[in-house]
Amino acid sequence: MGQTGMKYLVLSVVFALSGALSTACGGGDKPPPLGGNTPGASGGSGGSSGHAGSAGKLSEFDAGEDGGGRDGAGGTGTNAGDAGVLAPFVTIVSPDPASDPNVDPIIQSVKGNNIVTMRCDAVPGSGAMGKTVDASAVTLEMLDASGTVVDSKPGGQSQTNKNEFSHDFVFTSLKSGKVSFRCRAHYVGLPQEASATIASLVDNGPTITRIQPLADSAHPLTQPVPVEFAVDPAPLASGDDGAAVTDVELQINGVTVCGGASAPACPIVSGHYTLSVNLADTATFTTPPNGSIPISITGTNRRKIARTDTYHFVVDSTGPVINITLPVASDIIGGSTLLQFTIDDPGSGVAINTLSVTLNKDVHPYMMNGLWSITGNAYTFKLDATTVTDATFQVTVIIDVQDIAGNESKKQVSYYIDTSPPIVDLDPPPLQEVKLVNNQYVCSLPFDPLGDVPANDWTNPSQAIKDVTFLRVLAWDQANQTLDINSPVLTHFRGVDQGSVTIYVQGDVSKGVLVKNAKNGTVCDEVDKTLPILTTYPIPPSGSSDFEPSQVSPIPGYCVAGTENLPPYLCPAQPDLLRVIQHEQSGGNVEPVIYSLAPSKGECNSQIQLASLPGVSRSGWVCLAARAVDGVGNVGVSAPLRLCLANPNDPLPDCAKPMSSTPPSCTNDCVAPAHFFFDPNNPPTHRSHIRLPQ
Repeated sequence: MGQTGMKYLVLSVVFALSGALSTACGGGDKPPPLGGNTPGASGGSGGSSGHAGSAGKLSEFDAGEDGGGRDGAGGTGTNAGDAGVLAPFVTIVSPDPASDPNVDPIIQSVKGNNIVTMRCDAVPGSGAMGKTVDASAVTLEMLDASGTVVDSKPGGQSQTNKNEFSHDFVFTSLKSGKVSFRCRAHYVGLPQEASATIASLVDNGPTITRIQPLADSAHPLTQPVPVEFAVDPAPLASGDDGAAVTDVELQINGVTVCGGASAPACPIVSGHYTLSVNLADTATFTTPPNGSIPISITGTNRRKIARTDTYHFVVDSTGPVINITLPVASDIIGGSTLLQFTIDDPGSGVAINTLSVTLNKDVHPYMMNGLWSITGNAYTFKLDATTVTDATFQVTVIIDVQDIAGNESKKQVSYYIDTSPPIVDLDPPPLQEVKLVNNQYVCSLPFDPLGDVPANDWTNPSQAIKDVTFLRVLAWDQANQTLDINSPVLTHFRGVDQGSVTIYVQGDVSKGVLVKNAKNGTVCDEVDKTLPILTTYPIPPSGSSDFEPSQVSPIPGYCVAGTENLPPYLCPAQPDLLRVIQHEQSGGNVEPVIYSLAPSKGECNSQIQLASLPGVSRSGWVCLAARAVDGVGNVGVSAPLRLCLANPNDPLPDCAKPMSSTPPSCTNDCVAPAHFFFDPNNPPTHRSHIRLPQ
């Protein structure tokens, strides 16, 4: 036979299958007889069981659709073929088909059992010719109302009946309504597949719609939680009397709030169940809820089928935890300081848009600008005390933030402000020292705190010096004071950074040694840092001032003349220093204020050869200025020290001639700072009066 005849023969066999399978579609208890080569007819009458049988679905041969039937209604095959040869005969045994929820048995939970068992038979047809069903390939499926497979299981073969296959399906994930079950099988070694499908109904209870609170939303314990939801009937088909909702219950954290057997019915507003729940009410909630809290909505229909929807929301009973790391409370801060702190909220989380820092009266909300930076839970705010309203002596910082639930937290801390640069001087005026003797303050003879040897600022040609000279520096820390005349004078010092005291040397006096750094103002506040520097070292306080009564003039109302003899000089071979003064600060701290060029025995050795420095000539003008930084970063510079060098081996410079011109300003377009000031008319409040320990 040729190829054309063979093709015709195959097609005729497939067509004949429909008639053979249609008898089985009605759900008869036995497999159909061999169909032969006669054309198939429409599906046969249903068997007494009413279960669906296979309609000879042959995947490779465009097989007929599944047949199905209930109460004797048989399925209909669309093509023909020999079921016994090409595919097994498949019949669904359970569950029962259903279409009328008021009459037919439906799938529903019974005493918490949410499992339906599907069983099907897959047997060889009478013309199978020794073929066996591939038990490992039998597949059972559950389909939702749209026909989408929602669960697929391998068929478990019965131990007593090798043709029966079953598996359990959990149906609670389905919406109430139509559900289908399908069984698929084929012979060992043959791909052609037969299947059977039945339609049934499942009741998983009413439809529940959440409105509020939203899942995982955060709520404070201090405010009632709004609760709103809907529970609606879920009819399985038109005219379903059993779908009507008969009971609604709301539980929060395991406590029945409304509905159920013991609580009042849940109130309905505009078709929704709506109420406000006070979680802080200890009469309802013995222990106030906190953290992730379950909320359960249960709706029950007339068939006593209940559906429960459980989810969680967050109850946050405490605000964020604020921890200020730097600066520490009551610390002394300068003009610009980084305020560093952490914020943690393990409940609902930090609401960053509520964060603000208040400095006295000035509120600074969080925003992405140069003042703020955030890394994880660490926050940094740039605190500029010079711009704070009424911040002259102290600033109060308040950090304010809320969590997502709305709980607010505040952290307050106060700092002392030091925006005053240290006083730095290379040629300070004389001062007096006082000490308490027999309950009276005794005045010392005025003296130069740097000693008698170091060079002074040029005032006339006779002060011209040789190349080698003595240099010392006075570096005196200042602090802000209260302006309230009714408050005591309070000062808080951080002290001078002792490693910062340096002397800058300028040989080209036309360029100056002092410059202006600040945007506003006219006073020189910095040095030219490109110039050569001389490092200095603090001299420990020592010695005693001259309190001889014949030499001291008392300050009326403050100190009287002394009764002591002249003390010895600190350097026996050099009548220079009697006393190296100190700065007594609040809290009993004592700070050295005199600095020398020598690291040890500085009171006796502070010589320097200026002409050995870069840019300095052997003769002529030289400008010097000292610089110091206090512990919070305030920079102080001295008035310039103008020196006239007159080397004996060089011609006499102009600055050393009798009719010398005015000395250079040693500044660059700014006004030189004032010298260390001594005001004898206001001794009790001026720090130039050094009080010795009592």
